Amino acid sequence: MTNGSNNDARHVRCSICSQWKDHEFGRQTHGRPEEDTFLPDAARHLKNVRELEPGSVRYTWLRQCPECATYYLHRTGYEYLASGSEDEQTLTRLTDEKAAEYLPPPPKVMSRLEVKADNLQFILVILLGLFFLPLGLFNLVSGLAKGFAPARLGIGLVTLALYGAVVWLVRRGHARSVKSFSELGLVRNDGRSFAWADLSRVVNQVRFRSNIKVIWRTEIQFKNGESAWLIPAKVSNYREVSEYVHNLPCEQTEVRV
Repeated sequence: MTNGSNNDARHVRCSICSQWKDHEFGRQTHGRPEEDTFLPDAARHLKNVRELEPGSVRYTWLRQCPECATYYLHRTGYEYLASGSEDEQTLTRLTDEKAAEYLPPPPKVMSRLEVKADNLQFILVILLGLFFLPLGLFNLVSGLAKGFAPARLGIGLVTLALYGAVVWLVRRGHARSVKSFSELGLVRNDGRSFAWADLSRVVNQVRFRSNIKVIWRTEIQFKNGESAWLIPAKVSNYREVSEYVHNLPCEQTEVRV
């Protein structure tokens, strides 16, 4: 039996967990809706604690009941078949001892870690400017020199505006990104500091490319509504930084964007 005596009483008395068995299973097959089964609807109230296989196309999460604190292993997966796709979900109740195997080690004093920026994107912006700026200025000047030629003026203004937007987006992303971590908190590239005492949660924003899940951006969110970003493509030591963030003592979840 999956659940042990240490959390038997908790889930039996819980208004959420008492609605399902120790192991629940759901499956949906394309084209056969009459055969579909689902996890109990109340399972949507469970909170994500930690993703156990980050980067995998199959979701595996450690989740916890907000009412009785019972832990669950939640797995989802899919399979492409000739007759259509098949989605599966499993929810398994864990003992506290078993859940401890999936939890990160007890938080220790955070060491200092510098986030090393990858300068490739800045180099690309500069190279882009070497093309867009002369092109835009040439059309702008030509349009004015030819007695206010609307077409050339429009091309010049649009070209300069597009480049300005690219520069603004890159600078905005850089300013909001993490510069360094320490035992007290983190510092963003814009100089603002945030304390671990105000840490709320970590949200991984993911996208799918050729059915492979990739992290587009990680947001470290704080109780005042502010956040600090980590953009994998802009961090040269991302593996080290990702492990650091993965062990932060807070809720970690993901959203598809």
